[in-house]
Amino acid sequence: MKLSRKKIVVLYLLLIVLNIVLRFQPTSHEIGFDSFGIHILANSISEFGYAKWILSPLSVFGLYPLSYSSAVQFVISGLSQATGIEIQTIIFVYTVSIGILSIFTAYIFANALLPENDVFKFISAAIFSTSPAILTYTTWSIPSRGLLIILTPLLLYLVLNSTKSLKFSFLILILSTFLLATHHMFYFVLPSFLALIIALIPKLNKWKLRNEKFEKLAPLVFIIGFLIMFSIPFFTGRFLDASRYDPIYRSYTRYVGVLIPLSLGGLVYLMFKPRKRFTELFLLLNLILLTPFIYKQTYMKWYIPIFISPLIGIGLINLANSSFNKRTLIVSVLLLSSVVFSGYYQFLHEYDSSNYDERYIEDSTHLTGHWIKDNIESSVISNDELFAMRLLATTETVHQPTSSSMNNFIYGFAEVNLSNFEYYSINSEEFFYSTGKGIQDIGQARWYNFNKMNIDCQEFGINYFIENTRSRGNLVWNHQSEPSKLLSKAYGDSDAVYDIGATKIWKLS
Repeated sequence: MKLSRKKIVVLYLLLIVLNIVLRFQPTSHEIGFDSFGIHILANSISEFGYAKWILSPLSVFGLYPLSYSSAVQFVISGLSQATGIEIQTIIFVYTVSIGILSIFTAYIFANALLPENDVFKFISAAIFSTSPAILTYTTWSIPSRGLLIILTPLLLYLVLNSTKSLKFSFLILILSTFLLATHHMFYFVLPSFLALIIALIPKLNKWKLRNEKFEKLAPLVFIIGFLIMFSIPFFTGRFLDASRYDPIYRSYTRYVGVLIPLSLGGLVYLMFKPRKRFTELFLLLNLILLTPFIYKQTYMKWYIPIFISPLIGIGLINLANSSFNKRTLIVSVLLLSSVVFSGYYQFLHEYDSSNYDERYIEDSTHLTGHWIKDNIESSVISNDELFAMRLLATTETVHQPTSSSMNNFIYGFAEVNLSNFEYYSINSEEFFYSTGKGIQDIGQARWYNFNKMNIDCQEFGINYFIENTRSRGNLVWNHQSEPSKLLSKAYGDSDAVYDIGATKIWKLS
């Protein structure tokens, strides 16, 4: 279904505007949990001039102790240094920009699948870019997996076109290296390379996919393939987040959107479609190979929209081409319902100002961070684990121990002897999932011991205590709560030098 150039331009301009609007939040500051950890690492690059956690080339990819996949940190820090704009503002601009980029990476992948259908390409781009999964990771929040998810459709486009020209192989190598340095979720891309090899077998053997026997058996082969791969975790116990009987449909509906049932129609259509294209076979094989990970909801709920969005697009196109009355109206209502569903989670569901442990930084925390930055030259410490991370991100150059081993190492609150660690072989699973070596979480222990006064704070230049007053004098960490001896000492030694109700700052003697 072809559209005029004018219609295409208007549709994509409207989609860009919609994506921008969906990313303007009712909060005035950065959002997220992991985002603040990435923010802190970007701060350290800007402050020290290099990444102190890179102790080996493997550290760039998060495959070495006290390291993390590093691409996003360098991007954010570089943009901040080049423009002179504070990192929080850079994060906002960056996330809106990659949100818009998601429109075009989804379009490119859809174009590789069905190049002649402009409506399909637009629907796929709209569903992908406005899905709750993509919106969550591209709204003033920088978990590094967000960039990986958005660039993966571009990599899949290159993989599909590598059969036409070897020049794409070089681009695949560059982008794959970058994505590996972005997040370990790159491992989910690997089945795509295997899908390409399998899809090429009929071509290499000059086997015609239009063979009548193949056409009759193909749906049964695909169904058996899905069933086998789906059942693997039941027998092996692998690839499971919790229980293999968890209602996984809830999580995927929440992050893909309410149109996810249409993807089943698209999937069935592709399986039973005669004369499958090479690209359609590639898409089906990708889905089959990813099926064992369907129970790994922690990661798959973010990754699966890459493949579900085209299937929803196929389902909607088939509905638009059907003989139903008012089918255009039905398709329009379905697309609108998808946007409304995403908008609900963007603006209404996630934010509760009465809960101080929510996923956004409060105005009081932001004000406190800037006051510390302008008025305190020594290091500081807090009694709240998540609050401490947000303060450290906001203050930028004022150091404090947190529950993160990497942060404590970077800022000199903990020393690490690498010779004490257990080395894992590169062909072991632990190498890829445990940052290369066995490592005890020294961050939690160090932060706890500072608060319990088992370590002398002043030896590390810590002269101020930042109290989250809603914790009522307790430590808030690791889902536990108990009194902070250091805070109790601060109560008895001096008056607060800063007090805005939600936060107090005490001078330690």
